Amino acid sequence: MARLHGLLRGRYPFAITLGLVLGVAGAAAAFFGTPIEYESVGSLRIRPALERVVYESDGTQIMPNFNSYMDLQVTLIGGSRVLREAAKAEGIAQLFPQAGDDPDAVAMALAGGLHVDHPRRSELLNVRYTHAEAKVPAAAVNAITEAYVRVYHDERETEQQETLQRLDERAVELNDALAEAEAKLAHAITKAGSGDLNYAQHSTSIRIDELDEQIEAIDRLIANTRPGDAEPDSEVSRDQLALQDGQLSQMLWRLDELKQAQVDAESRFGVRHPTYLKAEQAVVQLERSIEKRIAAWNQINRATTATALMGGDLETLQRQREAMLNTRADQQAKLTELTEALRVVESTRGRVKILKEQLAQVEVRKDQLITERPDTERIEILEVADEPFSPKVDKRRSMAAVAGVGGMGLGVGVVALLGLVRPRLLSSSTAAAGVPVLGSVPLVNKQANADELAALDRALHRVRTKLDLGASQIEGGRVIVVVSPLPGDGKTSIASGLAGRFAATGRRTLLVDGDIECGTLSRRLHMNRQPLGQILKGNNRLDDLDMHAAVRDAGRAGKRIGEHLIDTGLVSHSDVDRALRIQSTPGGLEAVLDGGPLAAHVRRSRQRELELLPRTDIEADGTSRGALPRFTPSAAARILAEARAQFDVTIIDTGPLLGAPDALLLAAQADQTVLVVMHGGQVTPAKLAIEELSDIGAPLAGIVYNRVASASANASYAVSVSRRDGVGESNGVRRGLGINESLEPADTH
Repeated sequence: MARLHGLLRGRYPFAITLGLVLGVAGAAAAFFGTPIEYESVGSLRIRPALERVVYESDGTQIMPNFNSYMDLQVTLIGGSRVLREAAKAEGIAQLFPQAGDDPDAVAMALAGGLHVDHPRRSELLNVRYTHAEAKVPAAAVNAITEAYVRVYHDERETEQQETLQRLDERAVELNDALAEAEAKLAHAITKAGSGDLNYAQHSTSIRIDELDEQIEAIDRLIANTRPGDAEPDSEVSRDQLALQDGQLSQMLWRLDELKQAQVDAESRFGVRHPTYLKAEQAVVQLERSIEKRIAAWNQINRATTATALMGGDLETLQRQREAMLNTRADQQAKLTELTEALRVVESTRGRVKILKEQLAQVEVRKDQLITERPDTERIEILEVADEPFSPKVDKRRSMAAVAGVGGMGLGVGVVALLGLVRPRLLSSSTAAAGVPVLGSVPLVNKQANADELAALDRALHRVRTKLDLGASQIEGGRVIVVVSPLPGDGKTSIASGLAGRFAATGRRTLLVDGDIECGTLSRRLHMNRQPLGQILKGNNRLDDLDMHAAVRDAGRAGKRIGEHLIDTGLVSHSDVDRALRIQSTPGGLEAVLDGGPLAAHVRRSRQRELELLPRTDIEADGTSRGALPRFTPSAAARILAEARAQFDVTIIDTGPLLGAPDALLLAAQADQTVLVVMHGGQVTPAKLAIEELSDIGAPLAGIVYNRVASASANASYAVSVSRRDGVGESNGVRRGLGINESLEPADTH
């Protein structure tokens, strides 16, 4: 708070005014700019499952991921299709006149206040609509819910019709495919020449096996028959037959395995264990099969041998073998044809079966769609929206209060920011820490009363007293240089006032116009030219009595003083011309800079003990005639040395410190330096001025705050000087500062 107070000091009226203006403006804008909101609510119910009529279907089953489905419906209700459909409802376009007749624009406007929510684990969708007009929400909600139902029904009916159409098309395709498959089956059976393809294939396979056995027997007979033999061996051993019959060889190998298993079972379980008995039975059965096959082979061998013997020789056997091979090839070709025909028939029959099943499924699905409840019954409007009687939300007062407070805070913040960016000189802490304050001067205007002038006088005496206290170690004459950072801070008035206060204590005081560039003090006191009367008196042409009488009579006659003196015969034309030439010759500070003695060029004032060293090379417009090049450190040191020797106190008024090098030169050689700053002015120039003085080692006695508000100055009794109108203060102000007739030269004529 202290920091904020420091930023706002001197700016409180502006901050309060700006805060009130922005606060009122913000509150008004918020109150009239914040819309009230009316709300209507409608509800939709979406069943997760439909009641069964005859069949179980997808619709009669509880919908999986029902919550996700409901969230999707929330999105669909706010989608462009439903909103476009709702925009077509009667009276909706009139609720949004700004959208015109464009359905898309009406749909976009309709979407502005729409809110759809789904309470978790429920079958409800709540459709809310808010608007500034009471008639809009209910109409909008009802239009949107009805549009959603229509869109949903249209989609489901379209889907159902498309599904039935696809099923009809599928049934036609299946019937055509079934007819084609049945025709292919009949053709395959006819081509095979047998109604029972399986029997024909089995019979042909058996015939081929018999031929193979006969051919093998003939091959053995041919191998065992030698030319000239009367009769071949009637019996063939088991091992010989195993070499010729692969199946017999496998049977013998299997017999060995079973016998080994029988032995293992006997050793592990004994001869009465079921495992042993089972192995024994298997051995017996396989031995019987082997004996039968050996007997069959021997029978074939005997028959073939007899046939061969009856037929004659080996050549006959070979012819018989060739005939059997041809017969077998014919049977093998027939078997291949029957196998392929059987494959085609079985494949076609399977295809027919599948087609019939698919056709039955299509018919069942069609019956389901026609019989079961349509999916459109899943959605219903549970609650119709009603027009609201009162607004749901009216934030105008609260928003106005917030905006008002914010506006006031913004106003104060802007002023505080201004104080942060451009701080003012309101106390010594804002200029530089450690620099003492000599005094604060009240703001005195042209209509200053006696109390204000008395406060001003106290302020100047306070400054003078502090300077005296700080000069206790200074011996001899004292030089006090009065500086300021910028023009217009009031240093000339402060210097004049201090000179009068020091002279009032009985000390011989010299007030020097050290503003080398402008000579403000000399111009203000009209001392920028040497008075003509003083020149004539200095030439012993007039005495004080004659001069006063001439001044009085010239004023009455309305003449110039020189003209009146010539007319009265007190002086001649040559005396006046000589005085005018002397008047144009530099005097005052310029003459001292040129080497003249200080005592010869000071002027007495009407105040006792106060003398002046003006500038006489300053034109009426403030233009200097060339003293600056002659103002060197050595010249300044010589003048100050003479001043210390001849006067008790020397007060030097200088130019602005940040723009006039003469101010730095004088401050560096002074005994005390007084920095005059304008109260409420910018901080930066004051800080720069203090840094400049510190850099050159000037003895800074302290700061005088100028133009302090009277209330602040009177409250602290720390008052100082000010002038509101630049260089031309009123007589009242000048009287308060001591810049009155007593400060002017004793002879101004």
